[in-house]
Parts: sequence; structure tokens; C-alpha cells
Amino acid sequence: MRQLMALPFLPAAHIRETFAALRDRANTPQLDSLVTYMDRQWFQHVLFNPENWSIFRRSVRTNNDVEGK
Repeated sequence: MRQLMALPFLPAAHIRETFAALRDRANTPQLDSLVTYMDRQWFQHVLFNPENWSIFRRSVRTNNDVEGK
């Protein structure tokens, strides 16, 4: 599950192939349900595609100095 949550940190060009590899490794009904949901909501959706939600090499945006860089 942690690897699925880390997908936005990859370059957009690598997200789909990495997701496919992780989908093939889903070995419980709960993981299978999660992967199915992610595929439907985040990969097949018209507005939300990996190019829009990849944060690879984006600058940190905060106005809270405690968060730092």
C-alpha cells in the first residue's frame, strides 16, 4: 500500500507502468479492491491523469517556516 501512495512522487511517464506492476502483485481482496478503485478514479478518469497529479521535481509550496525545505 505504501508503494501505491508513493506513485505521485514518480515522474509522470513512469506512473502507469509502475501501477501496472503493483496491480499484478495485489494478493488480497482488500488490495485488489483498492487497486481497482485507483485504476477507475485516477487512471481512467477524464480530468485526473498522472500528468496532473505527479509532483516529481515540483518545488515545495508552503508559507510555514517550520515546515522548511
